[in-house]
Amino acid sequence: MRIQDFLSSYYIFFSIFIILSILIKNSLMRFVTLIYFLLISFILSAQTKTVRKLNDAEFQNLKTLFEDFENFLNVNLNDTIYEHQRNFNMKFTPVRLHSADIQVWDDRNPENMDFAPVFTIVKYDKNSSRFSYNARFIVNSLNKPDVLYDELRKFYYFEVPVKQAETWKELSERIDTVMTPAVSDGDSVQAETSLPTVVSVVDTLIQKKNSDRIFVIRTTENNRVFGAFKVYAITVKGKQPKLEPLSEEMQWWLKLDDSWRSFFKEKYKLSNYPENYEIRKCQGLRELDVSNKPVSDVSFLANFTFLEKLNLSKTNVKDLSPIKDLKKLKELNLSGSKVDTLLYLKDLTNLEILDVSGLQIYSLENIAGLVKMRELTCGENKLRDLEPLRNMTMLEELDISLNYAIKDVTPITGLVSLEKLRLKKVAIGSLAPLTSLVNLVHLDCFNAGISDLSPLSKLPKLMHLDISHNSVSDLSPLRSLNYITYLALASTKISDLSPVSRFRHLEYLNVSSNPQIKSISAVPDETLNTLIAHYSGIPTGEIQRFKKKNPKCKITYY
Repeated sequence: MRIQDFLSSYYIFFSIFIILSILIKNSLMRFVTLIYFLLISFILSAQTKTVRKLNDAEFQNLKTLFEDFENFLNVNLNDTIYEHQRNFNMKFTPVRLHSADIQVWDDRNPENMDFAPVFTIVKYDKNSSRFSYNARFIVNSLNKPDVLYDELRKFYYFEVPVKQAETWKELSERIDTVMTPAVSDGDSVQAETSLPTVVSVVDTLIQKKNSDRIFVIRTTENNRVFGAFKVYAITVKGKQPKLEPLSEEMQWWLKLDDSWRSFFKEKYKLSNYPENYEIRKCQGLRELDVSNKPVSDVSFLANFTFLEKLNLSKTNVKDLSPIKDLKKLKELNLSGSKVDTLLYLKDLTNLEILDVSGLQIYSLENIAGLVKMRELTCGENKLRDLEPLRNMTMLEELDISLNYAIKDVTPITGLVSLEKLRLKKVAIGSLAPLTSLVNLVHLDCFNAGISDLSPLSKLPKLMHLDISHNSVSDLSPLRSLNYITYLALASTKISDLSPVSRFRHLEYLNVSSNPQIKSISAVPDETLNTLIAHYSGIPTGEIQRFKKKNPKCKITYY
């Protein structure tokens, strides 16, 4: 923001404040109003910093720059535009005029020709030999400008008011008719004394114009001395110059909402307006975790083409359209967010780990084609069926807990790579469909409406088993499962623990809320480190003897 514009804006806001202060009699409201307007003033000036004024030596170099610019602008009648550009090493492009000392962005406006005389007068014209142009720049040496630092574009600059005197001559060719004397043929004389003749006439048109300009001069600092001045933009008083467009990185940064900028500034220790390479570091992230952050807009993520892991859990994010083209994404966590559709995930074919728990979604149809999936967590939703999972044969972990409408798990019978399966409070009724899942290591059937454990005898790799809150009464089908380390039997109908005696690797056992269990004598004590037996029928004396025999075991009993 230009310093002049800031000051004028400041005075406007201050005037409004004075008026409101007169109208508002409440002192607290006056204070709040003052803070508000001070905040606005701060924001208006936040993008530029005043460094210092030019000194005399620097100002003399500035005058030299204007002399060079005058020499470039002064075009003789016999100059061709090609020779002129070559002599001054000047180049025209569709958007700017530039050389070693000049870089002016095209400010041409068909409705307002006051902008950019460089473009409106000294333009690219093959017939430039038909005019000449002379410019004089008058600068007030008593009014040395303040050097500013543009935090967005990362350079120093200053603005110089200039009186510009222009004179140009145009050669205008026109067709005219003149009368010429008649010529005698010797014997006779023509009746007419003169004849009309068509001729070409070249007029010299002299144009003059005086105007006030604002020159934006870009500079660099070396050992606290400003130099290497370059004409950067030209405009008229009261008009914003057209400056070099912000870098794509900075434009991306400014579009972020405050919460995202705060996140990146904290993560990478960035300033309010980072360098481009610092912004690219943010854009080049391969992992991004904003879980539990107050973010809702992820539109900027469209630029995160290298992102492989993204955690948006417990945020206010709802719209996932910005991530639909992040083809390298392998891991995505949306649990507890505001997302209500998986539509924009259907093309993320490299996804391997996905957590969509707690979203209240009804279907997994949109992710049916994500066949590279290894881990899928979709608990606490309103899913009705598991048919979309049928072709996810690479799945190793699946959690469909707390989806009360699901009754049939047959679509997952072909997922033979499954190692972990959680069915908590999913009323499957029978474990028979799971017999083909021979690689299962972890199975959670808490309150799943089962009564028969016979199908589990076909799962020899089981190590973790939770059958709590089921009508199970017989553990004998588990006798062949030699690798069980975790067994939860809370609130069942089991009374006989003798099959557990074969579990020589058992580390955790929960028999709570089973008053019918009267003894734990069959429980191996060599490896057990946790025993939960509250509200069971086990005598206190037996618990004490077990504790004495296995002092390292943590026992919960009352």
